[in-house]
Amino acid sequence: MVPHQSLTATNTLNYCSNCELLWPNLNITSGLGCGNLDTVKVYFTIGYTQGQDTLQFVPMLGINSYFNPGTGVLTLYGNANYSVWQSALQAVCYRSLVPNISNVNASKNVVIVLGDALFNPVNGHFCRLVNNPPSTDWTDAKVKSAQSNYFGLQGYLVTITSSQEDSFISSFFTENVWIGASDSVVEGEWRWVTG
Repeated sequence: MVPHQSLTATNTLNYCSNCELLWPNLNITSGLGCGNLDTVKVYFTIGYTQGQDTLQFVPMLGINSYFNPGTGVLTLYGNANYSVWQSALQAVCYRSLVPNISNVNASKNVVIVLGDALFNPVNGHFCRLVNNPPSTDWTDAKVKSAQSNYFGLQGYLVTITSSQEDSFISSFFTENVWIGASDSVVEGEWRWVTG
């Protein structure tokens, strides 16, 4: 797998009381010259219900995890090569926290993204939250984002192109974030200037 591409996987998940492995036969390949990876995100793109759904991982091979119940994002972290990440991701499982739920045929979409960004499968955009000091203003954030890259893709402040993308961003980022719009030309007249 080329690092700048996302690996997406969709599974039909039945509500049950056991932890159901999502990708027991997952295969990750890397290109020549690929180094270690330190973060992988696993999350629901459709159907996550807070307090009902969870993604679980038992630490192994130097990989640890944190599940954010507010967003439904499982972050795995540790410095490892792709073969270790393959073993770790094969061990990720889904569990319903409500085992006797009446809707036993409900399905959800779950995605894996190598790296610390979130991938929007509808438009192919990656979003990554970068924490800056509270004194960072819009101009500083714009410059810093343009100087960053994600697996070779140039960064920019978030540009919202649809109501779906707005919902995607709002569901995962609960913090206030800078967007790539400005009214510096005409006060109150917002224009997209990044992205």
